[in-house]
Amino acid sequence: MVTTDDPELYRLGNLIRSHGDDGRYHHVMLGLNYRLTDIMAAIGLNQLAELNDYLSKRKRVAEQLRKGLKRLDSVKPQEITDGAEPSYSYFSVKLDPEALRCSRDEFVRALQAENIECGVHYPIPLTEQPILKQLLHPNTCPHSEELARTILSLPMHPYLTADEINLVVEAVEKVATHYSR
Repeated sequence: MVTTDDPELYRLGNLIRSHGDDGRYHHVMLGLNYRLTDIMAAIGLNQLAELNDYLSKRKRVAEQLRKGLKRLDSVKPQEITDGAEPSYSYFSVKLDPEALRCSRDEFVRALQAENIECGVHYPIPLTEQPILKQLLHPNTCPHSEELARTILSLPMHPYLTADEINLVVEAVEKVATHYSR
């Protein structure tokens, strides 16, 4: 814990503790993740005992989502390379902008209208983060820049039921069909 009566030190402390982030996914300086609380630590320790069960359930959910979405050419689940053991903290899909008449954000809004909560994580590639542009002057990264525009994450947690997974798949199919070229 840090205390201060200096507004500038307070501002800098908040930036440092949260990845240098002065707004969601907008990094203006180098920072760290110092946001863990005692309660979070206690819960985390308790959840470690359940880790293998959580991972197994998430894998089951991911397999069902992957199976349900395989019919769609315009929505591709994240690729898993051989030998990888994903935790599926997210289940991300990539939209094919050539096959759809909408942006990723329009697709997300349509899914939300179908009562499917989804997320857009990392909408700004690292090469576009202010602090990295300032310090490193990075080259463009076309693949990560494209992913930042075209990926979204579908609901993912270890307690999704088969019926809930089917609702997600049906909604994705409905939205993809509606926006299909």
